[in-house]
Amino acid sequence: MKTKFLSIIIGLFATSIAFTSCLSTTDPVSYEGDSTLKSFSFDSIKIDNTHFALGRKHPFSIEQKGPGNVSLIYNVDSLPMKTNLSKVKLNIGTSGYVTYVNKNGKDTIWTSTDSINITSPMDLTVSAYNSDGTIVKRIYRLDFRVHKQEPDSLNWGNRAVAINTGITGKQKSVILNGNVYTFQDNNAAQLTVSTSAESDGKSWTVLSPITGIADKADYSSITVFNGKLYILAAGKVYASTDAVAWTQQSGLGADVDKLLVAFDGKLAGTKLDGGVLKFCVTTDGLTWAIGDNVPSKFPVARISATSYALKTNSNLKYALIVGDESDPASLVTIPWSTSDGKTWADLKFEKKTSDLTDYSLPITKNMSVIYYNDKFYAFGGQDANSFDSFYVSKEGIIWKKVTSKVMFPAMFKGRGDYSCVIDGNHFIWMIWSGTGAMASDNIWKGRINSLGFKAN
Repeated sequence: MKTKFLSIIIGLFATSIAFTSCLSTTDPVSYEGDSTLKSFSFDSIKIDNTHFALGRKHPFSIEQKGPGNVSLIYNVDSLPMKTNLSKVKLNIGTSGYVTYVNKNGKDTIWTSTDSINITSPMDLTVSAYNSDGTIVKRIYRLDFRVHKQEPDSLNWGNRAVAINTGITGKQKSVILNGNVYTFQDNNAAQLTVSTSAESDGKSWTVLSPITGIADKADYSSITVFNGKLYILAAGKVYASTDAVAWTQQSGLGADVDKLLVAFDGKLAGTKLDGGVLKFCVTTDGLTWAIGDNVPSKFPVARISATSYALKTNSNLKYALIVGDESDPASLVTIPWSTSDGKTWADLKFEKKTSDLTDYSLPITKNMSVIYYNDKFYAFGGQDANSFDSFYVSKEGIIWKKVTSKVMFPAMFKGRGDYSCVIDGNHFIWMIWSGTGAMASDNIWKGRINSLGFKAN
């Protein structure tokens, strides 16, 4: 290596002498050597026995003027977790020559065949000769950035965000104007509402008793629409901006059966029309547009809804719901979907032959469905096996049990009353009911790691 180093230096020096000999001895012009690094990449790096990180998917940025006169080289998109950086072959473009300190602490000139240990940031020195024989140098700090967390894993942290929140009974939570509101049916004459800032979750406040609603409101109907909270009580629709003072929306009638979902500027529900249960939708919160008859197999209770945009056309918005089936003998949950709120279609998995695997969504009491990280996730339960796992689907028809990465903490298994929201930072909030020993860990937040990575 030392011989190779010496031959390169001699060659560069000879070139500089030959170049300067062409000038007049009285010529005052001096030519600067170029010690800049012009390009940097790698071909591939081993992650494990079957996976490699490809350089074309991880371009590097070169900052020629970094802090402290040290230039910077770094990858904008971090490499996968567990990428092996102990032996990396580099592609470097420069008109000078590059040296680095090897594992033995010796200055070594770089060649394209070298396998270098870059498990921690290291310096590369680019050197070039001036026409007068002097050397100009520039130092580049090389930093291979690697994810410290598995990007696709759902991380719940090590402990609950809050304990003893006072939240009890059956519940549903929503987010409005930066606040989480949890509506609880704890067998009182009217619902109880607790709230916490969306940015918090540790501190909760029980709001003043609900006013403006004569009948007991249906906790499961609470929906956010056009900047307000909407809820159903005895067939009548009420709206509020603070979860305390409510006003009846008289234009929506007194025969509303359910508020299903708000999406894409629409609030969808069901109502009696001429004695027939029909789908309905409002865009202004004042009047309904009537749709199709509600099918007999449409979910009848504990409805959970989510909204999403088509992957093939983000301008097309849809809603999807799940709930308790009208047929108590049913062994599967059938999701339903709509684009306008007036017409709904079931997304039942059709098993063509008896030997074909059934990819239906299993029947689960107290089920929730969310659209998260470009997929549908369903979960729930009310028995010893509740919250054992998620079921995932790309389109809402074919569902598979999740067996790795996106999982619940073991202590969730067997729990009962809960609600779920997703905040603006992509955290899934699991809000549990309970008092005494059951209130030891009421609020948990989880997020798929990649959704928390900073965009470069």
